[in-house]
Amino acid sequence: MSAIETSPDRAANYRPEVQALRALAVAIVVVYHFWPTVLRGGFVGVDVFFVISGFLITGGLVRESLLTGRLTLGAFWSRRIRRLLPSALIVLAATAIATALLLPRNTWIDTFRQITASALYVQNWVLASDSVDYLASENAASPVQHFWSLSVEEQFYIAIPVLMAITLLVVRSRARLRKPALVILLATITVVSLAYSAYATQKSPASAYFETTTRAWEFALGGLLVFVPVGASRFFPAVRAVVGWLGWVGILVVAVTYNNQTPFPGVAALAPVAATMAVIWAGSSPVPWAPHRIMVNRASIFVGNVSYSVYLWHWPVLLFTAALLSSTPSTPLRVALVGVTLLLAWATTALVENPVRRSRRMTIGRTFGAGALAMVLVVTPVAVSWLVLREDAARQLRLAAEAAAQQEACFGAGFRDPENDCSGVEFASLTPGPDVVREDRPATYLNGCLVLAADEGVPLCHLGDPNGITRVAIVGDSHINAMTPALDIAASQLGWKVTTYLKSACTLSTAVKPESESVLSCRAWIATVAPMIAAAKYDIVVVSHSVGGDASITREEAIAGFRGAWSPLIASGAEIVVIRDVPRMTDETNTCLEANLTRPSHCDRPIDESLPYDAMAEAARGMAHVHLIDLTDTMCWDGTCKSTVGGVVVFRDYHHISSTFSITLAPQLTRALDALRLA
Repeated sequence: MSAIETSPDRAANYRPEVQALRALAVAIVVVYHFWPTVLRGGFVGVDVFFVISGFLITGGLVRESLLTGRLTLGAFWSRRIRRLLPSALIVLAATAIATALLLPRNTWIDTFRQITASALYVQNWVLASDSVDYLASENAASPVQHFWSLSVEEQFYIAIPVLMAITLLVVRSRARLRKPALVILLATITVVSLAYSAYATQKSPASAYFETTTRAWEFALGGLLVFVPVGASRFFPAVRAVVGWLGWVGILVVAVTYNNQTPFPGVAALAPVAATMAVIWAGSSPVPWAPHRIMVNRASIFVGNVSYSVYLWHWPVLLFTAALLSSTPSTPLRVALVGVTLLLAWATTALVENPVRRSRRMTIGRTFGAGALAMVLVVTPVAVSWLVLREDAARQLRLAAEAAAQQEACFGAGFRDPENDCSGVEFASLTPGPDVVREDRPATYLNGCLVLAADEGVPLCHLGDPNGITRVAIVGDSHINAMTPALDIAASQLGWKVTTYLKSACTLSTAVKPESESVLSCRAWIATVAPMIAAAKYDIVVVSHSVGGDASITREEAIAGFRGAWSPLIASGAEIVVIRDVPRMTDETNTCLEANLTRPSHCDRPIDESLPYDAMAEAARGMAHVHLIDLTDTMCWDGTCKSTVGGVVVFRDYHHISSTFSITLAPQLTRALDALRLA
């Protein structure tokens, strides 16, 4: 998202087509967020802004450097602070307050962390890290996630003038080399960043989307446009008009045709970048049918002028409204929210941004001082709140782990153990609290045992009895990974030496179809892991997976796929143990528990809505050397699947059991495994 000042009060620098570009860019971003199915590629509006930033900001720096041979970095950064920081901090402060008032506590830790990162302009790197963190990747959308693009832009504002200043120092005694040196600098950034963007988008698309290094070329290309005769008189006005139309249409076509399956940014980002450059290069052609005559009007000028604030406000306005209603806003309400966003943007621009930006009292020193003070005032309470909440969550999880380790008879899954008499037993509180249960995960998440969906590698981790005679492999995705606390205890008691083969969103089956990068990665993983397990000649292979994923695979194909993957393992001498998949709750289950701490049964879910068809369990039935363990009765009875059992919150999210509950499953799982008499 660009935050570039186009200096409308200076006619020589005013570019009406750039203002119209800003209006179009913010419009398609807003439509994309408010009506995602209408404009699936609206995310390219951010790329339009990146090019505009590269062109306008670099243009100013180039003019200064060619004229004086140096750059006044302090003056440049003070202008950026006055232009960007006041509005951003107001929105972040308002978001922090609204978070505490409107969002459930189970979102506070992550939201306050992201607000802090946004205020410090490193939000893009936080989201890049979260995108490759399987746990964080399932976090709910935060009200400041859109600040990632502002972070990228701020990092550009820091890096590019420094690089240009260094370049000018190198050629300081040769004025004629200034221009070619700057061109070489920007061209080098373009080539290197674009090449890396193409590589990273294929290698790790989730994180590549947010990284500054995959986006730098967009700014650099916009900067190179400064050296091209923009709309020069020697080009026929009609040619400029045609190029301008191609640019405008190109942006719209990309916004309509791209979607979340488009590998982005990478090479695909060249299309919106080139289209934006075409519009800027064409300028304002005098021919009657030139596009700017249609695109430039009072509405687009107004939206262009307030586009920065529109971008800041639109996402929190939408998200907090949805949180307040506990549902997606209706179409009429979303239209009204667009109006609210425009009103907030106008007020922020008129009352905050413009007065600060135009103030003659804001010297360079005062600007830096006031900016630093304002950041401290916003960041400190939010960051402290985040740290306090995080420490409290850690304390609760420690207590939960200690309670689970004591194996109290009716605690957690023990409440449903036939060997325990738990009639009349009640628990005064929930363990862990529903506000922190999303952090209640097994150690295997933290030590790299689980390979991410699109990543490669086969890390081998070990559980159970290290001196055990019976050799066991645990194979599956995040669902069996959530079961590892119970499996670790059971294996230790049974004298099993366990090796894990875990990959997120990957099912050990021959029926996996190649439809995405993550699925292709899964197929490659299976092709590597299956022979490894067979060659190792394990005594037992324990498998479990999330079921009901790929709708393109029929039930018959799914059953055959499981059996086809298990057969070579059986031929190697292994017995297969299948653990039936767990029920499904909803995204709102733990939020419901926050509001119903004394009435958790309000958050239970009907069994017929909670238990998906399990082709894996069906494949296990009737197949020689394959044994099925079904623990559903520990979570579901009397027609519902429970949100809490024995005072323990069962699910960390809607489909992963909590580590605490997993530990309490150990006694029943141990008996079930022992009863199979496999070792």
